[in-house]
Amino acid sequence: MSELITHNGMLFSVFASLAALLYLTRIKNNELKQRTRELDVTRQALMEHYKYVTLILKDPAPSLELKRVMTLMSCAISTRTAATDIARQFKSGKLKMTPHDEATDGLVEELRQLKISRPDLAEKFEKAVSTGITALFLRWPENSKMLNQLRLEMDKNQSSKVSFTSNIAKFLGNGDNDNHGLGGGNLIGQC
Repeated sequence: MSELITHNGMLFSVFASLAALLYLTRIKNNELKQRTRELDVTRQALMEHYKYVTLILKDPAPSLELKRVMTLMSCAISTRTAATDIARQFKSGKLKMTPHDEATDGLVEELRQLKISRPDLAEKFEKAVSTGITALFLRWPENSKMLNQLRLEMDKNQSSKVSFTSNIAKFLGNGDNDNHGLGGGNLIGQC
């Protein structure tokens, strides 16, 4: 009788272990499926982003500052340390969503003017920024959970995408800030 109890106890332990293993495998499988979906969205966002950035850079209408901001954003997307630092700065509240200086206000004004004179170009900029932000946050797994929070913040203010993009450029273009892995300062030459 005691052998039967021991045998049943061992069988229960084996089945419990198998059930736990199957459960953990299912969780990991779901995580991998989610990450695959994120990477599919990232691939599409990157294709769209680079298409619109190329059109913006080829067009003579945008200012050099607007082109510089787009170039720096594209550099950030392609560099894991920069993207991770940007996500960390956003999460900590150091990378702001709202305009707070003349340069950002200048970009907001330029886009306002482009919406009147060149609505096609303003739309390309909006799409380049939206797809760039999506790619920036979804490309690297450690950043992906912050994308929804960022989108909620951007929905509060129309100029927040421009402001956030401008602040990314300032963060990356600051020669005194070398902690993002891009060497600080002049990133345009590194793209």
